[in-house]
Amino acid sequence: MTITKVLIVEDEMLIRMALVADFQDGGYEVVQTGTAYDALHILRTTPGIKVVFTDINMPGDMDGLTLAHYIRQHWPHMVIIISSGKLLPSVAALPIGARFLAKPATQATMAVLCNDIKKELS
Repeated sequence: MTITKVLIVEDEMLIRMALVADFQDGGYEVVQTGTAYDALHILRTTPGIKVVFTDINMPGDMDGLTLAHYIRQHWPHMVIIISSGKLLPSVAALPIGARFLAKPATQATMAVLCNDIKKELS
């Protein structure tokens, strides 16, 4: 069985560490970064990423929504999860097919998400 690779884009280190643990517990290989621009570099240079989990609010002039739209344009089959504890974007603001997850998410919620993504990719 192939292990699915996920890219986590989250600028808050403690939250990122928790997300890394949740995805690893769910059986994923994790690549991580704290900025949208680093995420784009990783996507261009790291083969096999199938899932991107991104926060909305990040440092720099590219936020998670902009990143998600760029990803949808350039990697149309990528599974995209957008998360925020501060903003609740409208469905129209999300890229087609992207999911929104409000923070904080429980471990149980993350376990369900990990399983749902695996089913979607199989």
